Amino acid sequence: MDQWYCMAGGNQYGPVDEGTVRTWLAERRLQPTDQVWKEGWDDWRPLSQLQKFGAVSATPAVAAPQVVYPPQLPTAPGAVASMVCGIISVVFAGMCGMGVILGIIALVQKAKAMNYIRTYPHQYGGKGFCTAGQVLGIIGTILGSLVLVYWVVWLSLVGVFFSAAASHGMHALP
Repeated sequence: MDQWYCMAGGNQYGPVDEGTVRTWLAERRLQPTDQVWKEGWDDWRPLSQLQKFGAVSATPAVAAPQVVYPPQLPTAPGAVASMVCGIISVVFAGMCGMGVILGIIALVQKAKAMNYIRTYPHQYGGKGFCTAGQVLGIIGTILGSLVLVYWVVWLSLVGVFFSAAASHGMHALP
């Protein structure tokens, strides 16, 4: 059985048997343009010139598919502010109307940012921030409104109670 010497990438390998050369070709460790030599030859020869390895070397190298991602667009002005105001409006919905105020600001910022995105679609991104700001702004506004209604009703009832107590000569405090 012949012993082969291979020259690939400036390095010499061998002696190896024919099966190893075929394996290296299949694994793309050797290319059809790499040189081989065996005892009895005067010079090195490219693998592509040898019929013995022609079938293996003729198979084209399959390139890995290239994944191309679109460039990241800068976020439209107001998109992040919309989301942040929406988050804060939900968190502080029960504090003296903060949910209502910040929820409305979130919705205004969302509208401003979406206007930029629609006007300049290839220059601005941030639709996800806008959607989050809109949803959270609506939730914060509703929760804040419910809390305000609760406090107005509660204070009205307390006022009615104290009015009724005062009209009957009762004192609320000793």
